[in-house]
Amino acid sequence: GHVGRLGLLARLTVEGNPLARTLCLAMCRLRPLATVIAPLLMRDLPSAIAADGALHTWASYHRTLERVVLARRVADDLRSAAVPVTLLHGQRDRTAPVDNVGALTVELRTAAVAAELQVVNGDHHLALRRPGVVAAALRQLLAPLSSQPQRGPADA
Repeated sequence: GHVGRLGLLARLTVEGNPLARTLCLAMCRLRPLATVIAPLLMRDLPSAIAADGALHTWASYHRTLERVVLARRVADDLRSAAVPVTLLHGQRDRTAPVDNVGALTVELRTAAVAAELQVVNGDHHLALRRPGVVAAALRQLLAPLSSQPQRGPADA
């Protein structure tokens, strides 16, 4: 299923393969070189972001993948937010397939959450690779708020 579409290190980590830890530790030992090479290999990301990706540790990578990505049910958070939800998703996202996000949208609507899915040209890293698209979506969401009269302390 979904795990099969993850990158090699993520897939090995999810499967509990000791090779994942070994690969990660090797990358950590080569960190000075990796921070220089990463921006050259990932030219579609800002250099600072690509270099920063080489600064992880095994513990941070493994725990983030387990606790934030795999174990967290984002639907619970979105249901409890009590605000309309817009999910902006890249059509070429292989890490979080659009079908899964479509199912999440249906689940939210079934729970009476005003949810909308906007699929745009891009991949998993929309905020990094398509910041203009993300900014435009945020402006659209915030436009109704900016047209409301602002209340200051004197109005209270």
